[in-house]
Amino acid sequence: SRPTGGLWCAEAWYSDDDGDEGTEAARRMRQVEAKADSLHQLGRHLTCLEYLEGVADELPSPATRRQVEVLWRLARAYHQVACSQGGALSREERHSYVSKGLATAFCAVQADGGSARAHMWYGILLSKVGEFEGRKAAVLNLFEARDHLARAQQINGSDPHTHYRMGRWCLDAADMRGLNRWWASFAYAEPPSSSHREALSHFLRAEEEEAEGFERVQNRLCIVKCFDALGQGDAAEEWLDTVVQMAPEVEGDEEAIGDARRLKRRWE
Repeated sequence: SRPTGGLWCAEAWYSDDDGDEGTEAARRMRQVEAKADSLHQLGRHLTCLEYLEGVADELPSPATRRQVEVLWRLARAYHQVACSQGGALSREERHSYVSKGLATAFCAVQADGGSARAHMWYGILLSKVGEFEGRKAAVLNLFEARDHLARAQQINGSDPHTHYRMGRWCLDAADMRGLNRWWASFAYAEPPSSSHREALSHFLRAEEEEAEGFERVQNRLCIVKCFDALGQGDAAEEWLDTVVQMAPEVEGDEEAIGDARRLKRRWE
């Protein structure tokens, strides 16, 4: 098991009884979740992080299943701050945020192994932390990340986020080249592998579901890339046309639409 790096793991924030105490605390929990999700959707990730850290400071340890909704949101906030601040953060600062996010996601998985979002964000952060800890760590983390992303799919197959993230893992593995694959072969009998066809199956599965905040624009651009890699140009162009006509809805969509428009110009 992974160490938590001294990070708290919250104890029951409210009573397990069905009395007034439990009802009031459950209401407070829903308010926290709603505020965190609103800040996330607005792209106010640093504010979201500071808010959730303040909530976390009120919680004793260890974690219980009731706090997992706060824990995975805090892990998400650490990840988004590290990824969204750009040049405002040093490499060491971004590594620190990702590491804290990974420790928090670990707490979430430990608190409730049946939470799809806890597994999903643990898998995402396992992949991300490798960017700061060297090629060997990045490759070794791929296997564990895959297992947690797959677990998230199994737990909640109606959540498009889980299918999208698994598709991204498959796409990265399919595109793995050179020294990364050598490192994986060195550490394991077989390196992590996937295919553009497998990645495509996850992206298409994500298209079948609806969820607030789903990265549909980015998912469809990944579908374009998969069809293109598979030599199915007509299908790639058809999906590309849908992407360039979409309006941005979540963070990352504007960049994806810009990439799609540049790609369309190259293909014309």
